[in-house]
Amino acid sequence: MRYRLSLFAVLAVVVTACVGVFAASAFAFPTDTTPCDDCHSGSGATVNAVPGSNNGVTATYTVTVTGSGPLGWGVFLGLTRVAGGAGSSGTFAVPAGSTYAVFGVNGPTQTDGLAFQSIAPTAASDPTDTIPPTTFSDAVSIYLGAAHIYLTAQDDPGGSGVAATFYSIDGGPVQTGPYVVVTGTGDHFVHYWSIDNAGNTEAIKTSDIWIVASQVLPEIHIRMSTSSMRLGGTFTVSGRMYPSDPDDQIHVLVMKPGSNKWSESSIRPIYDEFPGEVGLWKYYYTPAVRGTYRFRAGFYGDIARKANLSIIVKVAVR
Repeated sequence: MRYRLSLFAVLAVVVTACVGVFAASAFAFPTDTTPCDDCHSGSGATVNAVPGSNNGVTATYTVTVTGSGPLGWGVFLGLTRVAGGAGSSGTFAVPAGSTYAVFGVNGPTQTDGLAFQSIAPTAASDPTDTIPPTTFSDAVSIYLGAAHIYLTAQDDPGGSGVAATFYSIDGGPVQTGPYVVVTGTGDHFVHYWSIDNAGNTEAIKTSDIWIVASQVLPEIHIRMSTSSMRLGGTFTVSGRMYPSDPDDQIHVLVMKPGSNKWSESSIRPIYDEFPGEVGLWKYYYTPAVRGTYRFRAGFYGDIARKANLSIIVKVAVR
């Protein structure tokens, strides 16, 4: 989630763009390894994955994509691409017992069409399976505009396989599939769980997220435990940031006596925090020489928040 900016500049984060799916001279989708919705949108495509054979271990499908331009398709297990190709149709085989996302895209531009279908080929039943599957979410705490979340479910080794993955958004209707889209600014929560072919149901898990409409400039505060001290002691540099999330890092910068340059003294994690709320940080510093030490704290930005620096505070060491 983090895109580190220049150490001392307060700049907006630059998000690396998705690799273009359509090249000038050839259709490039078969080389892409990120889910199609990262780059594509629009309603000008349809996709239909029709099941073929399934021996309980491996399932085969025939996929058909429709649209007006160059066409392509891809199959993903969570964020992992397992099959794909160019053109309006193709076949693929996947291990049974997991839930997959099948995408169809229409060109020539990235807004000409995106279609999605969820498939969950059934694995052979195992009457001795009593362990529920485990579902993993790639959700982060803060999103810009909308949240695109992938759920990856796996059954225990030798189990009956995943039958389906379920989710609900903000306590709403239960839906099926590995691909979750949440819209609307503010706080949201996503409940998710899976069931295997032996009927074992996973305990419900929850992802708490926060969506902002545009990049915000976080507030970064800094304070010292003292403004003057004798050499040989230790003082505390601490502060807070708003808005924050549990994965944030605060970069503590110091300008030492006799220097006119800032250097990074420490990278501190956030604690006592909930998504979108105030996060606290703390740093203990032991000066090595006498003189005036200057400190400031920085956050280098991410997809939803701009970079920012705190004010400068000073400590005189006698």
